[in-house]
Amino acid sequence: MRCRSRAHQSPSFRGCSIMVRRLPPLVALRAFEAVGRTGSLRKAARDLGVGHTVVGRHIATLEEWLGCEVLLSDFRGVQLTARGAEFHRVVSSAFAMIEQGAENMQASQRGELRLWCAPGLAMTWLMPRLASMRTALGDANIVLSVRDDLTDFGTAQIDIAIHYGPYAAEGIRCEELAHPRMLPVASPEFVAAHPELKTAADLLKTSLLHERSTRPWEHWLKASGIDNPGTITGQRLHHAHIAMEAALLGEGVALVNWLLVRAHLNAGRLIEMVPSDIRLDGYLFCAPAEKWDDDLVTRMRDWLRAEMKDARA
Repeated sequence: MRCRSRAHQSPSFRGCSIMVRRLPPLVALRAFEAVGRTGSLRKAARDLGVGHTVVGRHIATLEEWLGCEVLLSDFRGVQLTARGAEFHRVVSSAFAMIEQGAENMQASQRGELRLWCAPGLAMTWLMPRLASMRTALGDANIVLSVRDDLTDFGTAQIDIAIHYGPYAAEGIRCEELAHPRMLPVASPEFVAAHPELKTAADLLKTSLLHERSTRPWEHWLKASGIDNPGTITGQRLHHAHIAMEAALLGEGVALVNWLLVRAHLNAGRLIEMVPSDIRLDGYLFCAPAEKWDDDLVTRMRDWLRAEMKDARA
């Protein structure tokens, strides 16, 4: 096979030239990334485990290699130049990709499945099924990340996510697992104390419990035929499972999806105030497209489908 001549090539090997990457010294790039990230030579030095003068020499080496200044220093400290800031974004992105790739390799070697899940579903639905999930995944270790919002898979360092509501990102594939009913629920004591609450419109006269905003209640009321509910008041408790806990304590009426509240309904601890078949958002199974058919990802997806099948009806 003929090899074409290229710039920046090494000496030939068996008649072919081997392409050599023309990169700045890695140790200088590490120092530069740390200084830009921490905003200080001394903090970068502590981060790297070397002296600050060593970091300064690495920056000087990088500037000589690039042929321009990347850092300015004065009595206030150090700051990136305009070109330095631009280059730092490139270097930081490259390091993040390397970090993510290494973490993926380590997780694969350890037999881990890194799962992101919102707090409400994790606490009230997933934890009671942990033993069943472990059985489905065999010897794999589950690394559960419970957070409010899913930013992106790289930043979160996860393999899969169970996301409530729409989600779209480049390279991510999603499948709907369930589209559960939304139920206004209250404790038996609260229901007994308020026999006048019979319709969706009646609920506007009582204490409504919210998550982060009033939007879920607004959407549910609109789906119930109430287009202009006016100003909706009530306690905002940030998470669905906290609003549900407040309802258990008799604090008012919470709007919760069927997956989260089913156990309390079956046990009689909560009562559906106004029966309906209103469905707002659904639960999505999301994973990078290149991992979609991986063994652990497939087994987790199959297990979730089976566990959530009742909520799809």
